[in-house]
Amino acid sequence: MTIYTSMKSNTVVWTLRNVTILLLLLLSIIHSPLALSARNVGTGFPPDNDTNDPYDDIEPDFYGIHNTRYGFDWISFSIQTRPKTTNTLYVRQGDRGPWKYLRPVPSGYSSFREEGLDTHVKRCYSVRSHADSRYYVYQTCKSPYSRVEFRPGEMSQEITDRILDAFEWSKTEPVQEGNNPNQPALYSMAVLLEKAPNSEDENLIRDLGIHIQDLPLFPNEFPTWDSQKAVVTVGDEYRIWRFIVIPGYLYNAIRDRNITRESKGQQTSLLVFRRIPDNRATDNVYDPYRLNYSYLRDNLFTYNGNFNENAVNESGCQLGDSKTDCPLFIGSLIKHIVSYFSEGAEFLIDGVRKIQGFFKRKLGDEVTLTLNIQLLNTESNFTEPMKSGWSGELLTLEGATVQIRQGFSIFEKKINAYGNVTGKVAKHDSSKICFKLKNHAVEITELLTEKTVCLDGRYVINANTTLNLQVKHPYVNAFAGITDAYKYMEEVMDFKMRRVRVLTGWLANILAVDDDRSYAPCLGIVDLSALDLIPLVNIVKETAELVMADIDIILSTKDAATRGVPVHEYGHNVLCTLAHDVNGDGYIEIAWTDVILGIFDQNASNSSWIFNEAFADFISSQVLGATNYVNQIGGTTIGTMSYANAGSGGIETNYRDSSNPTVRTEVARVASIIHDFFDGNVLNTDPFELNLNPNDGTHWDTVNNSLTWARSTKKSQINLKQDSDQEDEEVLIPGSSFTRWADFAKRHSFFSLTFNYKNWLGGLADLARDEGYNDAQICDLFALHSMGGTCPDY
Repeated sequence: MTIYTSMKSNTVVWTLRNVTILLLLLLSIIHSPLALSARNVGTGFPPDNDTNDPYDDIEPDFYGIHNTRYGFDWISFSIQTRPKTTNTLYVRQGDRGPWKYLRPVPSGYSSFREEGLDTHVKRCYSVRSHADSRYYVYQTCKSPYSRVEFRPGEMSQEITDRILDAFEWSKTEPVQEGNNPNQPALYSMAVLLEKAPNSEDENLIRDLGIHIQDLPLFPNEFPTWDSQKAVVTVGDEYRIWRFIVIPGYLYNAIRDRNITRESKGQQTSLLVFRRIPDNRATDNVYDPYRLNYSYLRDNLFTYNGNFNENAVNESGCQLGDSKTDCPLFIGSLIKHIVSYFSEGAEFLIDGVRKIQGFFKRKLGDEVTLTLNIQLLNTESNFTEPMKSGWSGELLTLEGATVQIRQGFSIFEKKINAYGNVTGKVAKHDSSKICFKLKNHAVEITELLTEKTVCLDGRYVINANTTLNLQVKHPYVNAFAGITDAYKYMEEVMDFKMRRVRVLTGWLANILAVDDDRSYAPCLGIVDLSALDLIPLVNIVKETAELVMADIDIILSTKDAATRGVPVHEYGHNVLCTLAHDVNGDGYIEIAWTDVILGIFDQNASNSSWIFNEAFADFISSQVLGATNYVNQIGGTTIGTMSYANAGSGGIETNYRDSSNPTVRTEVARVASIIHDFFDGNVLNTDPFELNLNPNDGTHWDTVNNSLTWARSTKKSQINLKQDSDQEDEEVLIPGSSFTRWADFAKRHSFFSLTFNYKNWLGGLADLARDEGYNDAQICDLFALHSMGGTCPDY
């Protein structure tokens, strides 16, 4: 069929096909929403200027698309349409793509969520609402990842990888800063740090006016929280998440400067929103990250950001500094804020002061809490609370930090030398008590930060309270034992050790030899780069470098629960430190490489490894009265440690060489030689004073495999000598000369940079000469440990 029509002087010929196409085109226009503003109303589609809209008296913002949220690969929103309407939802990619039908939308309220979306791709949604020849169009456009977030309880390597892949400052949006100048908007976030923070680093963050803590903000996250969730790898480095509360104006300032740095290809910091898990704590139902002031205060939250302009200016960080020039874990963040001071420092400072003022507790809400903490052995063979072998004193959590968790608030204070702590806390009917295991002597860690151990149950603290606590935990056991060894070295041997870092937990179990044997790599002192060609040891080297290259002891979970193994491994670190302090990096790195290799090649002819184990057994016998390799005569074996009975021969026994030596007989021979050089020192006559001299190494009553502290004094009461000293040699080096031993050993190591026992026993002989003993006396001592009664040429 052909249709003819006249249009002015021109004639257009239409075929049936042309008419069909035109009709379809008109229908598609009628049934497709246009890219209009967020809300359009009219009598046609597209809308006209009709002013007789029967709904003009209704608040315009009531209808439309609300509460748009977005995450890694999803977008959600709610829809409120007019009653008795026909509604259809359409979607398109970006601003110019074709609209596609999604689904019908019911009248009234409904919700929508779309998942599995492409990252960074903008999606626009349009609701076409039709009633009585009128059309209403509501539209929203968002991109997944435009606000990257952590959901409650969500923090892992996988989530971090997705965040790093998706996060761009240019795709973020500014946040609200708050209408009340006395209560600027606060946001729950997490910040990714470049290295494990220390107190100075955290203070610097606080000096920016940002609240920071190592635990999740909300108490309902505590029960399932594992600190290792916050430790992640970025490239070939370990990093750690910390939880922050940040004012909106400060976030916007950081965002502006990060966008600028990002556009120039410069380093930027990473701040990620954390969704609030409790709706009562949100300040705005449409903003799941903004915190409610009153709810926080009612739950004892205390804001710890303080904004100290001078502290930041004095940090030495300038715009453009590299990480090397500005060695701060969040240096890039500092740089952004430094430049902000000239624009409005007083505004920032004043804002933080107002935040702090709101959260200050009333004096009437504070009470005094006293904790008396007693430590129990994790090995059932010990019948008493934890005691020192060398001093008999009760062991404590001296220097550790007690942490009282109450609602949103965390109170912290150091524990004194007696195991007590007193401080002000808030009244609360559900307080959790925890201990952060780091002091002057040792830090127990599972990767990057000190391990926190919490007691079971909760405590009601609604008045001045004293609690007598008994603590029994493998990590506490190791912490107390090593702290005691530190004290022995300082007070008896006049040798002040550096703090050691002890790796425990899952990673330590992976790195332990044969799955459960602990060892001391001394990575806080030693560079193991010489071990590149050793595959098994290289695992240790590379992993240790990732965890800050300063792990000193790798302590398996099994060994952490023992009294003896942590102290024995500490003995290895004493040798590392002694040699390093005297001989320097080159010697200790080469020598310790030889020792580490010995871990995987244990035999009686490996003199470096033999001496290392003998030295560690000497230290553990002095501190605890127990040895790891020496099977002590008249002792009791518990696990891998041998405890000498008080008054028995113990390590004073003259272990000798043999024609068919074993690892244990050689370690026993060398350990007993070292012991003979230091034993027999005069005891203090005052029974109430500590014996600040090297001791006999026998500290326990070991009847029926039960250990009770019982230093025998039978012989000391008569001769003022150590009870097990056989007085079969005359050499008696005081503990105060211990540190000079390495000086003399260095002379013997001139042509052999190893830890072999000939170098070190030769150095010990020279030390004895320097103390006034002659060659005959020294030879007599060595002869006691030789089958032929001979002495070596050194």
